[in-house]
Amino acid sequence: MIFPHKIIFGKGAIDEFCYSETNFFAGKNIFVIISETIRKSGLGKKIIKVLREKANLSLEEFSKEPSTDDVDRLFKTYRIQGVDVIFGIGGGSVMDLAKILSICLSKNTHAASFLEGKITPLRTIGLCLIPTTAGSGSEVTTIAILTQNGTKKAIVDECLVPDIALLDPAFLINLPQNVRSFTMIDATSHAIESLWSKNSNIVTDFYSLGALNTILTNYKDYLAERKNSNHSLNTQFQVAAMHAGFAFNTAGVNLAHAFAYALTEQIPLPHGQSVAIALLPVLEYLDAGKINQIIAVKKYKEFIKQTIILVNNYAKIIYNVGSVNLDYYRMVTSVKNNKRLMSRLSIKISDDELLLITNKINEKITSFSVK
Repeated sequence: MIFPHKIIFGKGAIDEFCYSETNFFAGKNIFVIISETIRKSGLGKKIIKVLREKANLSLEEFSKEPSTDDVDRLFKTYRIQGVDVIFGIGGGSVMDLAKILSICLSKNTHAASFLEGKITPLRTIGLCLIPTTAGSGSEVTTIAILTQNGTKKAIVDECLVPDIALLDPAFLINLPQNVRSFTMIDATSHAIESLWSKNSNIVTDFYSLGALNTILTNYKDYLAERKNSNHSLNTQFQVAAMHAGFAFNTAGVNLAHAFAYALTEQIPLPHGQSVAIALLPVLEYLDAGKINQIIAVKKYKEFIKQTIILVNNYAKIIYNVGSVNLDYYRMVTSVKNNKRLMSRLSIKISDDELLLITNKINEKITSFSVK
């Protein structure tokens, strides 16, 4: 299990970083990738101001899931300009973009080279990741996701774990409620899918169960508007998301994420929402039909049931995606072809079973979408 060289977290983490860590960046060429809303926030302005005083700073706003085109555009600009350190300040998509660009600049090659397996990833550029949601766990994982020709693909390597991960709960205070919900369910999915992965072990289970205990015990308070300034809960959920990231770093997500990726090939959705949409039908399928076939599903059935309740509580916002016409065959084919994820299941799932889950997804979207 690989960890960042330094993890700074808790209330005041940004102040600590600006006071004690930024001298390391003096005189360096720093490239910051940051979401627009965070750049405009007080914390975003503070980081940028301090880094600009210390270093030669370039900045790019980014607010969507990265594609190979996005990476290549930045690569063409900054391989000429030169970069010593990359900061990714935002949600999982911003951090993934920072991670991928760091290896492209280090190896002086386009993103597609890594997806095609032509070149082994290597990072010689410094990398600092600052998550502004509690969900993806990208600040501690060996994986980065990007889209190529409409299909989500992964780059996996230990060098994608950053040098510094910085988690400050103040970033979550003004997080929109739907983003707060979707990212929380993404972290929940990381933890629970890691439990039943055939690659799980006592260490990954420790992190998964810790994350699930925090989320399932406190999610109502965490999501309540009146609690948005509760630094204690925000810190707990940032740590829970990070722990879920530690778990799936080794054990790996599988069935729910395979359906989530297949879904986004047909409906343009944020990653967290696509995972939330897929998770409930997958949990219901496992709980009903496979509970005795997967040891972890049987052993941790109470966590399965509690997670089903959690997702059901927010189904109205999760499944409200408008009128859709899912191509069932395309969904099943995409899930089956995602061998990286599906290989982590300890059971075989037939085409008919995959069709059943797809139908459940479609039924829930139809039931909850506002006409």
